[in-house]
Amino acid sequence: MSADPTAPGPFSLSDTARIETVLGDAGYEGINIAPVSAPSQLGATMDDAIDFAAQLVPPVVALQSSDPDKAASLRSELASALSQWSNEDGVTPPSAAWFVTANRPA
Repeated sequence: MSADPTAPGPFSLSDTARIETVLGDAGYEGINIAPVSAPSQLGATMDDAIDFAAQLVPPVVALQSSDPDKAASLRSELASALSQWSNEDGVTPPSAAWFVTANRPA
């Protein structure tokens, strides 16, 4: 993840205050934010899940070309961490998101 929580990326809107600021600056009103939790599917297999998850972690992506041995070690650690959610449906860890509604005045 980037050191800047407002930088583009999958977690750039993880903070509700940031969501309210972005929508408010765009002219939206009546902003409602509710948490949503559900299992996610990172991949049909552990290899698929690790490939997907590794793309979310920039240091792993960078290491794949600069230090393949370290990248392999991190991928192994990631597989170990994800193994608890491996089942017949694939790799399905819990996830969290925001359900956001807002109105833009005419």
